[in-house]
Amino acid sequence: MGISQNHPIGDLFTWKVQTTAKYFAEVHSLDDLRSVCSSDEFKSSAKHYVLGRGANTLFATPAYDGFVILMGILGMTMVHEDTESITFRIGAGEEWHGTINALIQNYGVGGMENLAYIPGTFGAGPIQNVGAYGQTFEDVFVELEAYHTKKQEIEIFGNTHAHFEYRGSYFKSREFLDTYIIISVTVRLEKPHVHALNTSYHSNYESLKSELQGRGPFTPLEIFEAVTRLRKKKLPEVGEVGTNGSTFINPLVSGTKLKELLSKFPQLQYYPAQKMQYVDRAKLVINDTETYKIAAGHIFDVLGWKGKVVDGVGTWKNHALVVCNYSATTPEPIIAYISAMQQDFQQATGILIQPEINIIR
Repeated sequence: MGISQNHPIGDLFTWKVQTTAKYFAEVHSLDDLRSVCSSDEFKSSAKHYVLGRGANTLFATPAYDGFVILMGILGMTMVHEDTESITFRIGAGEEWHGTINALIQNYGVGGMENLAYIPGTFGAGPIQNVGAYGQTFEDVFVELEAYHTKKQEIEIFGNTHAHFEYRGSYFKSREFLDTYIIISVTVRLEKPHVHALNTSYHSNYESLKSELQGRGPFTPLEIFEAVTRLRKKKLPEVGEVGTNGSTFINPLVSGTKLKELLSKFPQLQYYPAQKMQYVDRAKLVINDTETYKIAAGHIFDVLGWKGKVVDGVGTWKNHALVVCNYSATTPEPIIAYISAMQQDFQQATGILIQPEINIIR
């Protein structure tokens, strides 16, 4: 473990731009992390950022004036087993997709199969409250271990601390990120005979329903493989195009606001926020006081953003919510493009759409 100065980090996050960090270190153990956090370089830095695979991070400047830590703490341990479930403690640096695949292949457990083929590491799971196709990370979360960078000790955070919400949690707050570094995450997954899959949510995602090609019930592995195929079809490969995938959080709006939006965008998809899955419009009565999630990608489609390229930056040809870097070499054109999308969306809807990705300044 060594500390580098003015270290190039452009290859460590997925936007394919040239960026350096004032200080940089890669950690593979708790001892490494202790050494970093007790160093003069770390203590003198006003800010720090922890990178996993960099799949949800955009450094907004070519020279980040802080300390970047590349998280490489690995390991997967079975910590509890009963008749219904198995609980695993997983290192924060473990790769997301591959670890879920290993859990399903080796144990047949269910609960994360819909979260397949999302780039990143396990340490980011509770921060983002990762979700896809009707499943969210909070459904399997038990606790996490985090290192207090000033006290130099480990603390445990469970569900009572998490405050999970749509694409967020307490672990995403500045209060947490400025003080703690996640070193492991513990999840509880159901055994095959217990994980009686409620396949009704698949019928509300037509693309997944088509990919599965059947009525079910489906095994976790069948769903995992179907989601993987589907995401490969819909989204750009991170290794080929600079991107963080979906760039914005789909907004939550009141029923009153939803009716207003439907008058402008009659084909807009939406669903009750508490269900987090699309429903049959014919069976849904919009309640003015309830909260609904809307599909921002459709609005960007209507506004003409799908496939639009400016200064080497554009949205993906198949998805207007996915911003891609095609030829920019610095972050500034990407930031400008994202800002222009936000402004256009706000002018059309009255909503300031928020980035899903972490923009680091």
